[in-house]
Amino acid sequence: MTPAGLDPAQSGGTITGNINQPDQVSNDRKITDMLGIALDGFMQALEIAKESSDWNPILKSVLGGVAALVQLGQSHSKIRHGLQAKSNTNTLMDVYNEITNALDDFKLALMLVIEQDTQMIHKKIQLDTLETSKTAAHIADIDSDYVSRKSCTKGTREEVLESIDNWVHDSSSPAVSWLTGAAGMGKTTIAKTVCEKIDPLMQSHTLNESDLPKQPLVSFFCSRQLDSGKSGLLLPTICRQLCDHSSSYAAAVVAALEQNSGLASATLNVQLEQLLVKPWMATAAKHLSLPCPLIVVDALDENPGGFAFLQGLLEAVGAKRLEELKFFITSRTDPDISALCATFPPNAVCYLQNISKNSTQNDIRLYLKESLPSVKSALLEKLTEASNGLFIYAATVVNLVIGSNKSTGNEQAIVLKEILSQPSDPDVSMDLNQLYNQIVKDAVSHK
Repeated sequence: MTPAGLDPAQSGGTITGNINQPDQVSNDRKITDMLGIALDGFMQALEIAKESSDWNPILKSVLGGVAALVQLGQSHSKIRHGLQAKSNTNTLMDVYNEITNALDDFKLALMLVIEQDTQMIHKKIQLDTLETSKTAAHIADIDSDYVSRKSCTKGTREEVLESIDNWVHDSSSPAVSWLTGAAGMGKTTIAKTVCEKIDPLMQSHTLNESDLPKQPLVSFFCSRQLDSGKSGLLLPTICRQLCDHSSSYAAAVVAALEQNSGLASATLNVQLEQLLVKPWMATAAKHLSLPCPLIVVDALDENPGGFAFLQGLLEAVGAKRLEELKFFITSRTDPDISALCATFPPNAVCYLQNISKNSTQNDIRLYLKESLPSVKSALLEKLTEASNGLFIYAATVVNLVIGSNKSTGNEQAIVLKEILSQPSDPDVSMDLNQLYNQIVKDAVSHK
């Protein structure tokens, strides 16, 4: 099926016609051969398109690739000028490389679109039998007074985020990375920022994007207060999201559910093996030329199945049964989880408690300046010191100071002074208790 108005054969003739010069026989043959190779590659990409279950979702991408190659051949001034001036071979090679690079980007984008075309797979009733969490995804709209997911303030946590980014994009780095720290140190905020940095890459499949290759993202943010704290939803949700990025994997999951419908409600270990490991292995060849999906699981210790999930995951990864997948895990420094991660190399683990207090305080200072811009610096500095390196303390105070009615700068200063005037205890946990007591008193007084 050839898109109307764009005959590949005619397009190829136009490209080679522009460079056919009688007085440059050898150069003409060379550049014609090279462009012929490029066009052959493009025709292979069209063949890939024909293998898709549905032509329409990729038609726009195909037309974009055709237009890009035709434009390069028809209007590239370096080709015309180079041939007219008897240019050297280096100029021709530069042009050839530019064409082939554009073709490579196009073919990758095309393969991604096909692999993510799960429109037909989604009609399979078996996938609907997987009960999934409605609050686990990092983009979930959470209606809760007890759970907050915000990304890092710009300019904060830069070293940690850079380290994670390096791990994500290093093809030779370990498949599993662990971020850990005590409650209130900002693990969830960091995890959400990691997701937001990757997720926008999946919003476009245009060939002129400089951020190719794009990376599929799966996210599961555990919380005891939400349904993402249920162990029975952990694997089904992760697998269901991964199906959205890979039609070949989704087909394998559907086949497993057709063979055994009980997998939808099976134990975590069984689901890990039958819905994640085996289907992924069965379609391994399909993943080799595509970007490696990243699976982010935040606050693993807040899900009863978290330890079993990590234990089974590390066993599968160690046996090389989950190739071409990466997992970013966050949790408190739980003794059992710590034992599992004890052998992680330095580039695959981050202990937030080991980051200098001075660095953390500087990040909190930036966060407060952005969150309370109308409050004087002296008051913000006192709050920074009172936070004692705990982001949760600073964030809780900010929420209390701003209030539900978005108070003015003067009102914010009054509330903040009142909070800071409370007697302080050297024990951080006592400071938090005093802060939460203040919140309760404030809520009661406004009833």
